[in-house]
Amino acid sequence: PFGIHAVAPARAPARPPDGRRPDERPPDAARPGAIFCLRHKAPPTARTPNRLWPYFLVYVRDDGTVRYGFRQARQCLALFRSLAAGRAEATTALEDAFDRETGHGQRMEKYDQLLDAALRDISGTFRGAQLQALTRERGAALAKASERPDRAEDFELIAWLVIADGHGAPEGEVQEAQEAPGDA
Repeated sequence: PFGIHAVAPARAPARPPDGRRPDERPPDAARPGAIFCLRHKAPPTARTPNRLWPYFLVYVRDDGTVRYGFRQARQCLALFRSLAAGRAEATTALEDAFDRETGHGQRMEKYDQLLDAALRDISGTFRGAQLQALTRERGAALAKASERPDRAEDFELIAWLVIADGHGAPEGEVQEAQEAPGDA
């Protein structure tokens, strides 16, 4: 995938930079995977189930499971913040391990599959929401084919955050990065 990317450890720092207690973090969320921020290229539909239109946030775990779809943007942002906020610089050990895993971006099949899962989820959720609107709202109509987020070509990947489990980075470096008080 193109777009700006960063790598963050799957565990948030012991002391979050925004002052929240560790038990206030999103539960059961931070597992290896990626959070994608995509922009739909078509003009907005009159009624869309996406509050962030034309942007879509989706968190996909390494096994291809979509944990947070675009209708859960708040949870995506909270997860992103809990993993990345306050980190002034990259976690070098994780970035190096990611570069080794992907051959410096030449072997991106794993992340292409995660991106495909995110796109399938966006399309399916969008269609489902429109069908629900047809049964609930008088005067509801389906979006035109050109306005529906159905194809990969309809999107531009803006940014993505790789949530890493360590990727074989030296344990001391990963542990240090995970426990830094916000300036690591």
